[in-house]
Amino acid sequence: MPSYTPPSVVAISIIGRHGSPIFLDLFEELDEEESLWLQCSLASSLDPIEDKVKQAKGDNRYLGFVFPSGDCRVYATTSNTLVKLLAVLKGEPRDADVRNLLRLTHEAYSAQVCNPFYEYSTPITSQKFRNGIRKIVADTKLKPA
Repeated sequence: MPSYTPPSVVAISIIGRHGSPIFLDLFEELDEEESLWLQCSLASSLDPIEDKVKQAKGDNRYLGFVFPSGDCRVYATTSNTLVKLLAVLKGEPRDADVRNLLRLTHEAYSAQVCNPFYEYSTPITSQKFRNGIRKIVADTKLKPA
């Protein structure tokens, strides 16, 4: 009988309205091949995200599970400006835990965008922002990988 492995966060990514990468934080050591695989998985998830956004009704921006990738799963939400916030997870987490993780990530991103020194839609290089995302992941039920 296979053993149960609790869900864990592999990466958090923010992708701009037009597909440009804004932020990526990895929570597990990846070699060059694994890193390339992760980047391809994130890029491949953009089409299913666009499809789900078109089908979404009302103000619900949480898209849930959008793309399988090996032993990982990509979950997403979008902002009102169609910025995509993605979480790459191992295992099968509870939907409420993923929703909470992405909601808190969106709140952190919104605070970053309100910073008068941040130029909208440019890569986020702030260590303070990265530390905030790491704290969000550490405080959720979805632990870093």
